[in-house]
Amino acid sequence: MKLSKTEKDKEMISYKPFYQTLFKQGKTEYELIFHHGISSNTLHRMKKGKPITTTTLDTLCFILDCNVSDVIAYIPDDSEDVIHDNNKI
Repeated sequence: MKLSKTEKDKEMISYKPFYQTLFKQGKTEYELIFHHGISSNTLHRMKKGKPITTTTLDTLCFILDCNVSDVIAYIPDDSEDVIHDNNKI
């Protein structure tokens, strides 16, 4: 099944928990970049809802001393329910 541009660009992962965790801990993006070596491109990708590697996710969890769920959240796509319902026998 070929996905349209809008279907491919739908965000299924949210980085909102990351920014909440950063705020709660009183840390800044500046600190992540200049004190912990996180690339500014990685933070830019996260702001734009683009994918990051599991290695980066692991590093962020280590730096922030938190769980994966404190960095990312899965947002289910409502259209997936329709696809799964249609595949039932």
